[in-house]
Amino acid sequence: MICLFCASGKTSVIATIKELENRRFRRCNACHRTFKTNERVLAKHLEAKYLVSEFKEYIDESNTKTNKT
Repeated sequence: MICLFCASGKTSVIATIKELENRRFRRCNACHRTFKTNERVLAKHLEAKYLVSEFKEYIDESNTKTNKT
């Protein structure tokens, strides 16, 4: 993570608060200032068409009747 104040590339994580949006408190190793970053979890929305095509084999197998000979 790049420091917001001096643009140094060396920072350390001081604390992390884990929730729906993770908050990290960081300290720059060069200027020793602290700043906060927020991290959001990105979830890809899956459409029904995608799910049907992905699990087509499973759906087909569960709907077929077994023929006894």
